Amino acid sequence: MQRGPLDRNEVAGLIRAEFAEAPRLGPTEEVGWEFSDEDFDEFRGRDWREIEHEQLRHMANNLLWVHRRAIRYFMPALLLAALDDTDIRNMVVWYLDPDRYSEKVRSEIRANFQTFSLGERWAVRAFLEHIRDNMASRQEDAQSALAHYWHDLGGLEPRGETG
Repeated sequence: MQRGPLDRNEVAGLIRAEFAEAPRLGPTEEVGWEFSDEDFDEFRGRDWREIEHEQLRHMANNLLWVHRRAIRYFMPALLLAALDDTDIRNMVVWYLDPDRYSEKVRSEIRANFQTFSLGERWAVRAFLEHIRDNMASRQEDAQSALAHYWHDLGGLEPRGETG
């Protein structure tokens, strides 16, 4: 079934639903480069829905240094914040286009995204489509991310959608 574009609330709902089971950071989980374990102690064991807005601003500034499951942990909160916060939106949309970076960084970012479930990928794609269609200042960046990475999800529909 072909649907029209999702509005802001539908995108937010899709993000919440698809990332509902995103893993929490474990007690010894490696988070990324340029960080000490203490930098993330306050997040360990917490649900992503509990992350405060100012913490998200800091994390958005450091996305390149976070990897694997930690990206899955932070991404839904960042996507939701980016719907309303221009600064976070700018950083997140830029990050979601791995082809903007050197080959080494690009391969790391793509490896991070490979940890996302199909539904989580659909939620990111819906977020980017919403930004492209509704926020002129990030339209080209969102389209670039869609074209370079998020365009092909195997033709499958997100959870709850039927054909």
